[in-house]
Amino acid sequence: MNDSPPDERPFWETNRILHVLCGSRAYGLDTPESDWDTRGVCIPPKRYLLGLERFEQHVSDDDDHVVYSLEKFVRLALAGNPNIVETLFTEGEALLEVTPLGEHLIASRDLFLSRRVGQRFCGYAREQLHRIRRHRRWIEDPPSEPAPTAFGAHEEEGRVRWQNASAQKTYKAAHKRWTQFQEWRANRNPKRAALEKVYGYG
Repeated sequence: MNDSPPDERPFWETNRILHVLCGSRAYGLDTPESDWDTRGVCIPPKRYLLGLERFEQHVSDDDDHVVYSLEKFVRLALAGNPNIVETLFTEGEALLEVTPLGEHLIASRDLFLSRRVGQRFCGYAREQLHRIRRHRRWIEDPPSEPAPTAFGAHEEEGRVRWQNASAQKTYKAAHKRWTQFQEWRANRNPKRAALEKVYGYG
């Protein structure tokens, strides 16, 4: 919801205290085709702070720009969210906008560090590595739809009969992998798909 007249910028821009560049461009890993991804923090107007209305974050239509309310940002930082903690440690040209309140937030960043942060970062890294490897396998050797008969099943009176529970379980696992592949292929970002085709990740 816009808290300002139609001819003015929305409050998540005017009340922003921190705005940073994130993604590939923040680390010099961008290409000419790379998106401009940003992340920010704002302090909503009084009626949101009083609980009369609710605002947690604003996400742009293309999902490239996110601005969090200060409350949600702090909550995620305390939980060790990798993207949020990364925002507090952004420096140099990637630091697009910072107000005195934003500087105070950055100055307090060590208060958000804990063992939980390390666990979350390691878990995130493992998850991304697993995702890269899985997508690489799908690109190099895409799975085909499994047939129950290939796992020892047979049809009887219009129903699929299994030799044993183990064979059925193996089939279900293969079918789940195939379903995941179909969903991934249908929802791929075209730019990322081109990168994955060349490098195995995007």
